[in-house]
Amino acid sequence: MLGERIRELRSRSGTSLVDLSRKSGLDMRLLEQLESGEIQTVDNSKLLAICDNLGLTLATDFITLLNLNKHPRKFKCYRVGLLQTGSNSMRLMFSRNYNEALEFMAKESLDIMAGYSRNELSWEDVRCFALRRDCLGHFEMDSAYFIHYFLPILTQHFQNSKVIFNIRDCYSWLNCVVNFVVNQRIINNNKAWSTFMLGLPECFVENKQDMINKLPLFIDQMLSFWTNENKKILQMLPEGRSLIIKTHEIYDKVEDIAQFLNIPVESIDRDRALTFPKVINHNILHELSYDFLNSRFNEHCRELMTQFYPNYTLSDFLDGNYLTDIQIFQEEP
Repeated sequence: MLGERIRELRSRSGTSLVDLSRKSGLDMRLLEQLESGEIQTVDNSKLLAICDNLGLTLATDFITLLNLNKHPRKFKCYRVGLLQTGSNSMRLMFSRNYNEALEFMAKESLDIMAGYSRNELSWEDVRCFALRRDCLGHFEMDSAYFIHYFLPILTQHFQNSKVIFNIRDCYSWLNCVVNFVVNQRIINNNKAWSTFMLGLPECFVENKQDMINKLPLFIDQMLSFWTNENKKILQMLPEGRSLIIKTHEIYDKVEDIAQFLNIPVESIDRDRALTFPKVINHNILHELSYDFLNSRFNEHCRELMTQFYPNYTLSDFLDGNYLTDIQIFQEEP
């Protein structure tokens, strides 16, 4: 409890309750009720006054108090999956009744993984960052495309945590990623960003025609990224604590999700999964040779597609036979 931790830190610093009351300006009775457990939480301003006058030297002590001052989590779940596989849909369903986040501390997380990949940081550095990020967020639903890089650390440290993995068919995934790049007009020399989001050493695309011209040059890297990262995630999933939901089934799997997390199904707002803006579909895959695309998809993605989408083909996707009836795209203006 918060009060127990404050009493422990106060004793460690040699600060009496009278001294803490005098220095912080807080009522003595309030502090007594807090330490005895009669009061479970206090305003953040009061907690800050307590921390300022306990002489805390470790950031972890402050973070611990901050988290203990929050309402206890009803569950702890990490939503994993590649970029454009449902991270926003998943977290939006929990946004009304639970503490959730989308891509929390994304830049810092990518910087950490880039430093580790360059041997500038140790795995212990990554571990400390992952736990600090988790402590700062204190989320029930933590949804991020990069979080699987920290998953072995998090699932080992938090033995009661659960994982939901969204996997998307390779055709609509590639289509959505190239739409994302074109729609954002990404001109990016940040190799860490491109590598951990798209599987590319860098991404430099100015417009639709530029993407059409360049996609054949890096389609193999993107599709091998789809396969390799999904396989890594599958190997990381903790036994008995994981649920795999295909991206196109998110909307229809609310009851399974609620049962998995042991929460009331009515506490999940299924319709919020559809509230984010639909992206403009540039139909870039339609501009490339079918035989070329089919050969690339078959070479890199056949194994996982056979496992998860055995009856879905490139022709199905190009013909507009999407796996969901939910509108995914907007047409170009």
